[in-house]
Amino acid sequence: MTDGLVINGARYPVPGVRVVTWEDDSRVPKAVHGAPRDSSSVTGTIAHTSRGKRYSVTRDTGSPAKGLRVARYLGRSNSRQVSAHVVIAGDGTVYQIADIGAWRCNHAGSVNPWTASGEVAQDDDDPSLTRAQVAAFVATMHAIHDALRIPKRVPMIEGRHVIEDVRAWLSRKSGGEQRAFSGCAGHRNTSASRGEGDPGD
Repeated sequence: MTDGLVINGARYPVPGVRVVTWEDDSRVPKAVHGAPRDSSSVTGTIAHTSRGKRYSVTRDTGSPAKGLRVARYLGRSNSRQVSAHVVIAGDGTVYQIADIGAWRCNHAGSVNPWTASGEVAQDDDDPSLTRAQVAAFVATMHAIHDALRIPKRVPMIEGRHVIEDVRAWLSRKSGGEQRAFSGCAGHRNTSASRGEGDPGD
């Protein structure tokens, strides 16, 4: 295990999870797309899948390779100018490419300034996730929520989990109200153009 996630320049352990940051391994880049921010503005987290495809959880574990490739893509300069805070690989390794509190990543449009992002890597030929990934994602989100005092909740409407886009959270450009929320939502909850596999039900 390592010393954990970098949040506001300090380390926060994630019990049972191997976290590798740009400070720990030269293969893990530091995100270049985004901007500095005040961590007190962070009130939510966004769950992503890298391919946005529907999936099932079929294996216990997988490889770290795709997760590292996704982290390298999101951390380096590219034509899309996208980034993310953490990427979770098939073996449950968490690659961190940006300070979760101090850096705004370009991951989900209008919600970027006040959210942290967790990207679960999917293979190109098989979008299925592993149990190791899901467990590492959940533990990582718990650690982020604890460190930044974000409520541990997911959106509910009339007693059911919200799986569609929420008008209040959509950008004004998309006909939404561009309001902030507190808790953990999926990318498809904040965008009318995301598929049902981002991050899935």
